[in-house]
Amino acid sequence: MNWIYYEGYEVTSLPEGVFGFIYILDLEDDKGNILSYIGKKQCIKEVKLPALKNGKQRPNSIRKYKNKGGKRVYYDILVKETDWKTYEGSSEFTTDMKIINKRILRWCYSKRELTYQEEKYLFTHNAIEAEDYLNVQIGNRYFRGRLR
Repeated sequence: MNWIYYEGYEVTSLPEGVFGFIYILDLEDDKGNILSYIGKKQCIKEVKLPALKNGKQRPNSIRKYKNKGGKRVYYDILVKETDWKTYEGSSEFTTDMKIINKRILRWCYSKRELTYQEEKYLFTHNAIEAEDYLNVQIGNRYFRGRLR
């Protein structure tokens, strides 16, 4: 099942400069109830590798250095795409349920924006209080059942 953007089109590639997205999964439990889960997915990851011994830079990488013990130590940064196309949620509650829809609510262009937008959507959808959402916490601060 592919991701659907909120405007209705199927997503097969990332827009330029996107770091991640906010998503909502619609799931069906074994009793036939439809439940939702809101989350975030990082689409880009940076891998930091030591420089090659021959001094050449890896293809498609960014060469950086840091000073360590008075010497310059070089390393290469590779930017890779994550498994976002096949991703089906991070909650342990969603593993036994059938996914009906995978929808992207918003594209985000930085890690900070991604975290902020996830919390914003969780609050605006009332996700930890509503019975039809599987979310149990917001930002490691607010937990379902411990709001009073």
